[in-house]
Amino acid sequence: MLLDYHPERIKKIKELRKTHKLFLLSNTNQTHFDNFDNKLKKEYNCRLHDLFDNLFLSHKMKMIKPNLEIFKTVIKKEKLISERTLFIEDSEENAETARQTGIKTLVIKRNSNFYDYIGKS
Repeated sequence: MLLDYHPERIKKIKELRKTHKLFLLSNTNQTHFDNFDNKLKKEYNCRLHDLFDNLFLSHKMKMIKPNLEIFKTVIKKEKLISERTLFIEDSEENAETARQTGIKTLVIKRNSNFYDYIGKS
């Protein structure tokens, strides 16, 4: 399912990227990724690679969340300190697995107000 991007969220991600390293970890396939990326290009003149320092895509990694190894792989590849890393997720199950690595988590349920958690720009 392809959902709409929210202009405020794109703006917030760009703002956060100025002061933080941002990574995307997504359970996706190539078709969905291409559709999301093309929609972002058409509507906001940027690509997912422009918003994040690195993209970790399940279909390329041959693993999916909530597999513990997918989180360990991201930590190792990016040389992250788990206790200084925040994982934002909409699934409690995926967040629970991330916590097993020491990563801090923030679960934002689908259709909830993103800005109640992150704050507006």
